[in-house]
Amino acid sequence: MVKLNTDAALNQQTKKAGWGIVARDWKGKPVATWACPSFTCSAPILEEALAIRTAMVKAALEGWGRIIIESDCKAVIDRILKDMDNVVISTALQDIKLLKHNFEECCFSFV
Repeated sequence: MVKLNTDAALNQQTKKAGWGIVARDWKGKPVATWACPSFTCSAPILEEALAIRTAMVKAALEGWGRIIIESDCKAVIDRILKDMDNVVISTALQDIKLLKHNFEECCFSFV
C-alpha cells in the first residue's frame, strides 16, 4: 500500500499555481515526491482536484496497485466519496473515477 498526500498552492495575484505530491510506503518512508507547476491558476477546488488526479496518474505510472490518496480539501474528497458532481471540477472528478480502475485498491481520505 502506498499513501499519496496531495496539496495545491495558489497565488491569485501572480496567477500561478502548483501541486505537491508525497508518496510513502506502509512504514511511512518516502518513496517519491513531485512538485508540479500548473499552467493555469483556477479555482482552489479545481487545483486540489487536479493535484489528486496527477497523483493517481503518477501512481499508475509507477505501477503501484494499492493506493491511499490523502488531501486537505474536504470538498473534493466528499465529492469523490459520495459520487457527487460539481460543475467547476466535473472533468477532473470524471478522470479520477476512471483512474480508480487502474488500481487493485484505491481509497480517498480527508486529512
